[in-house]
Amino acid sequence: MKPLSASIIVLAAALLIASGGHIRSHDTAVTVMGIGCLVGLGGLISWVVTPQEK
Repeated sequence: MKPLSASIIVLAAALLIASGGHIRSHDTAVTVMGIGCLVGLGGLISWVVTPQEK
C-alpha cells in the first residue's frame, strides 16, 4: 500500500508542476513549481525506499 500512496504523491506533484505553467504571475508560478518538485522528490524517495509487500 505504501508504494501506491507514494505514486499518488508523485501524481500530485506532477499536477503542481503542470499547473505552475499556467499561472501568469512569474513568482507564484516558480513557487508552485518548486513546491511540486520538492513534493515529487519526497514521493520518489519514499517510493524507492519503502519495501515491497509480498
